[in-house]
Amino acid sequence: MSINVGLLWIPVPRGLENGQYPRVTVLVIPQIASTTGPTTIASVPLFAGGAWIDLINGVGGTPGMSFNVTFDDPGSGQRMSGPAKRVSVNPAMSMFRTMFPDSTTVTTYSADDYSQSKIRSANLGGLNDALNAAQEQVFRGSARVRPEV
Repeated sequence: MSINVGLLWIPVPRGLENGQYPRVTVLVIPQIASTTGPTTIASVPLFAGGAWIDLINGVGGTPGMSFNVTFDDPGSGQRMSGPAKRVSVNPAMSMFRTMFPDSTTVTTYSADDYSQSKIRSANLGGLNDALNAAQEQVFRGSARVRPEV
């Protein structure tokens, strides 16, 4: 039996800290695939017995999970990169083991491939202009109510 483990990293922007440091929430989703069908967490050493939590928190003198974040600034074209600063509390081993006991069945999932699909979209710029023009016509005769356009 062959088991492959991957990590899907999903960054979610959260604004700026002190007006200059980008804030990002990162969701890390483990992906487990087995070539022989369903398996359990117990057969995946990275997750068995809550080992995933040790990887995140660090154990036995090894540092916890860390990573760098890189941003491309579309305005200046500059690329900024630096170590991420973790601000969350360490996940609890007992909670992980309760939610995902070693007996938890893991079934391989393959996401649908939409990379060749055509994206259909509306001309939002034109739609916005049309709505602004209609709003301007409606409120043109009213001196009392005039929203910003």
